[in-house]
Amino acid sequence: MVKRSVFHSFIHAFQGFRTAYREEKNLKTHTLIGCGALLLALLLSFSTLELAIVCVVVSLVIASELLNSALERFSDIVKPRVSGYVENVKDIMAACVLVLSVNAALVGALLYIPKIIARFF
Repeated sequence: MVKRSVFHSFIHAFQGFRTAYREEKNLKTHTLIGCGALLLALLLSFSTLELAIVCVVVSLVIASELLNSALERFSDIVKPRVSGYVENVKDIMAACVLVLSVNAALVGALLYIPKIIARFF
């Protein structure tokens, strides 16, 4: 077994993210929305706890999108050898991303709406 340094593990992780970001439209969308949410949270002077909540929610959505992308690619490799279950697996992973995205929107509404109302009204 080849021993890799932690540094090399990070390099491979960043390469994986870069590849997925370049090739997956939904990952780009979620990443840009997440960055926008974090920037807006800073502009609205979120507390440390509120920022932590935003970071966790954004990370969950992006991580689920990465898992979805990886599973789709793997499914495409084994598809000729597997029956209709491949489409079911893809649909289930897409549902996972959807659930986390809806949750992120709800958490966002709970955190952002009161801050925006307090700031501008």
